Amino acid sequence: MTSSPDPVFEPAFDDNPGWEGSKLYADLGLAQREARDTYRDDVLDGEDDDLTWEPVGPDSWDLLHAGEPTGVSIHTRTIHGTAQPR
Repeated sequence: MTSSPDPVFEPAFDDNPGWEGSKLYADLGLAQREARDTYRDDVLDGEDDDLTWEPVGPDSWDLLHAGEPTGVSIHTRTIHGTAQPR
């Protein structure tokens, strides 16, 4: 008997496949916090907190800085395996 695969949330940063924030998460809120904080630390040197998430489809979100795209996004994927803990 096989179980149904669990959805996970995968942050990504355009043009940076080795980005520290690219991990799989079982919880959307945690994925958003980690990706936002990593972007803030890596790109904004921890200085700016005007970062918000915008849904761009049923299974994806884009991170905005002062209303402008940052290149950071989160997409829902379905995998067979274990995601980062909640």
